[in-house]
Amino acid sequence: PAPAGLRLTLWTDGTAASHSSTRAHAAAAAILSPTGWQVEPDGGLQGTPDAVTLAAAVAAGRPVWPVLANDDAGPTGTDLLLNSASARSALITAVVSQVRSLGLAGVNLDFEGVPGSDESALTAFAGQLSSALRAAGARLSIDVVPHTPAGTDSASAAYDDPGLAAVADYLVVMAYDENTEVGDPGPVAGIDWQAAELDGTMAGVPAAKIVLGIPLYARSWSGDAQPTAGGYASMVAQALSEPEVSYDYDFPAATPVLVSKSRGVSTQLWFDDADSLLRKIDAAGSLGLGGVAAWVAGDEDPGFWSVI
Repeated sequence: PAPAGLRLTLWTDGTAASHSSTRAHAAAAAILSPTGWQVEPDGGLQGTPDAVTLAAAVAAGRPVWPVLANDDAGPTGTDLLLNSASARSALITAVVSQVRSLGLAGVNLDFEGVPGSDESALTAFAGQLSSALRAAGARLSIDVVPHTPAGTDSASAAYDDPGLAAVADYLVVMAYDENTEVGDPGPVAGIDWQAAELDGTMAGVPAAKIVLGIPLYARSWSGDAQPTAGGYASMVAQALSEPEVSYDYDFPAATPVLVSKSRGVSTQLWFDDADSLLRKIDAAGSLGLGGVAAWVAGDEDPGFWSVI
């Protein structure tokens, strides 16, 4: 079983699979975190948190911290927002209004693809948002791309982890997508890699404020095609249907893989099952972290719910 007192944040989205999982397992989560909000460069707030998740949270008596996402397709819009006092103020006003009207317990700030030059602007915005949310009786978690032990890279350069931790209730370390490139198959988040990413991120941050992000999805590599990601059930079923499929295991990563070859094309499916996810959760517990956050409801090995 998972460590006693585990706090699980369950991210949800608008898919049918996510809705089904959320309805069935909302009570197992400490926090439900639905997608649905989209930030505009001028501070406008588009969309609403996923309605099915809101209803499931009410039925299960669980708090909701919706995802407040930027447009990470390019850095320009986020840069404009973070460097405009009027845009930041408009966005914070809109978010607090929805927090009050929907009875939300918190917000999960998910700004990705932020230029490294906006590090101080992102921290300042997070502080303003946190103060406004606290005044409304709500809390704030912030998603961060982990720093490697070697330092920052372009994906993580905008995150001043100690500075963000000082204004937020939790930092959610998105410790996944270890391997994503064509021709470079490997774990979605090996436990050895996870340990290194946490080590590079936790300096100056209280362990109790860190939430470990874990992946429920799988990723498949086939020949020279772009890798594809999807849910455990469908991806594993497809892999097992291939001819001459074999099961292997990466022991340092504590991650299973299914390997096959059809018509001369090699395929590898790397995925996390209940066992490998529990090992990640145990590692979080041993470090005294504040919990785990799972992306995304509906993609998981069904056995996951029997171990948490």
